[in-house]
Amino acid sequence: MQTVKIKSNRYGINLVLDEHVAFEELLKDVQVKFEEAAKFFQNASMALEFEGRKLTQKEENQILEVIKKTSAINVVCVVDRDESKEALYRQHVEEAIGQASTQLNGKQSKRLATRLQADKGVISKVSQSESEGELNQIERAEGFYRGTLRSGQVLESQSGVVIIGDVNPGAKVISYGNIVILGALKGVAFAGAGGDDECVIVALNMQPLQVQISNILAKSPDEQKPRRRGRPRKKQKEIPYDPQIAFAKNGNIYIESISRDVIKSLLSD
Repeated sequence: MQTVKIKSNRYGINLVLDEHVAFEELLKDVQVKFEEAAKFFQNASMALEFEGRKLTQKEENQILEVIKKTSAINVVCVVDRDESKEALYRQHVEEAIGQASTQLNGKQSKRLATRLQADKGVISKVSQSESEGELNQIERAEGFYRGTLRSGQVLESQSGVVIIGDVNPGAKVISYGNIVILGALKGVAFAGAGGDDECVIVALNMQPLQVQISNILAKSPDEQKPRRRGRPRKKQKEIPYDPQIAFAKNGNIYIESISRDVIKSLLSD
């Protein structure tokens, strides 16, 4: 059982804490979780919200100190669940990002601007020179990403991401939120990377090598057989799109065609 989960929201992350485990043990689990996520969040500025457990001010400060030591996250404010304060939280986050951007060089500022545009729903695309020629190159995007991910490319998102393009074999998408692919998923998709097992993966053409939601993993049983040399390749029939959704339930991952009944079932769980 996971005692610590990281869920993404519009302006930062929700830290979901188990209310039954001893605080000393919980603090160790927080350290492990953020050590795992350190390279993912890097120097992000964000708001933090606690869920699932009532904390004293001293306990909050201890958790914040652990996050500071184990990652480069800049927690600009700790928020409560009062929705009327959302504008204030947004202001804190955007001010912090604005201050950070003035301290960066031109190239870093350009990347940050691209990330901010994506947060506002603007579609961004990595240039050909940046997206080709490197194995295991890591790109980061929030909101939207336009382009096909090829073998060796990894796309990371601190929140949810919509990909307008394909995810080819050998490519990987990692998101702390949901993943929606307006194209074919033939590579690897990992949603709910912070432990949120309520995240989903959606693709117009679902043929993944592997999907993972939180700590639940499923691999495709259909591995492509090696083709003998000299034998002409038969032209495959084009399969019509059947939009599907992958979701976690009772420790398993299910992939089903998108329908009103499936969506209704997910919303009612």
